[in-house]
Amino acid sequence: MFGISSVYAAESDKVKALKGHVLDDQGEPIVGAKVVIEGVESPVYTDFEGEFTLNSIPKTSVQLTISMVSFEKNVSI
Repeated sequence: MFGISSVYAAESDKVKALKGHVLDDQGEPIVGAKVVIEGVESPVYTDFEGEFTLNSIPKTSVQLTISMVSFEKNVSI
């Protein structure tokens, strides 16, 4: 199991960036986790610090999905 430790979003007509950290249940960063907003074709992957940035996010409500082999799927809004 894993989760997002923090998420930051910038405001405008579209949210310019959504940034966060993906950590395991021990607080360690997860490298290479797939992070995607449902309905958006281009996923991003976490870096060596477990950090990710999604750009040009719609200002509407979105569903963020995080997945990684051997971990449970985690979905948050």
